[in-house]
Amino acid sequence: MVRALSYDLENNRLYNGIGGTADCILSEHDKKGFHTYKVSLPNEPVEIKVSSNLHYQGVSYLYAEILIRGKKMLNFQDKQALYLLNACSLDTFQVPAGNWDELFDSIVRNYNNRYIVSKEDIDMYFNELDDIVLKDGIHVYRNKTDQAGTEWKGSFLVVLHVFDMLTDIMRSRNESVLSDNAFFESRLLATCKRCLQRFSECYPTWEIKEDDRRLKKLSEKLFAVIGYINQYGKPLEYVNLLTHRP
Repeated sequence: MVRALSYDLENNRLYNGIGGTADCILSEHDKKGFHTYKVSLPNEPVEIKVSSNLHYQGVSYLYAEILIRGKKMLNFQDKQALYLLNACSLDTFQVPAGNWDELFDSIVRNYNNRYIVSKEDIDMYFNELDDIVLKDGIHVYRNKTDQAGTEWKGSFLVVLHVFDMLTDIMRSRNESVLSDNAFFESRLLATCKRCLQRFSECYPTWEIKEDDRRLKKLSEKLFAVIGYINQYGKPLEYVNLLTHRP
């Protein structure tokens, strides 16, 4: 049986169906390489994009993006994504490569709740980031196919990782359905402040090396967060904290 994402035109609803039927709009596959599929729903301002890259070990992936009137839905239920390197995947619904059932279930569930913004999910997501930034070490992963991961030791590296997550969240928010959501903005601002406070505590203990490639990465992420705080929260005292080294 081939699993599929299906659309009931009569009742205007998505459901997890079977490939080859009249309602099928996208079937699972096991094809190697990069593939992207775009699906528009009849009579609705909704577009679903599914991207896959299977059987490539460290670079394998399977995820979907859901757009309503050109604005992306955000995935606050996936706290595991906060431990992924390179991107927090807030604007994607990512599952382990090849797990089509889980992907279709996620698309259907979020599509059905597309007009509901859960403050609980937003709060849970940022609470996880608040907890991460206080740790002295974390386990990070290249993607959801990576089973082993890598241990990042040291509070300063943890802060750098959280800066990565925050800048990705800020990028995602500009393209999302939550771009004007006051609760989302207040939680993002509060977590940015906590991260900068933690940075000011960890910075004096970091042994800076001129050839350390993390310096460039740090400056880009750091000033993106500072810029956001100064625009929306205006706490100039945090900038002063960052320039002080005992």
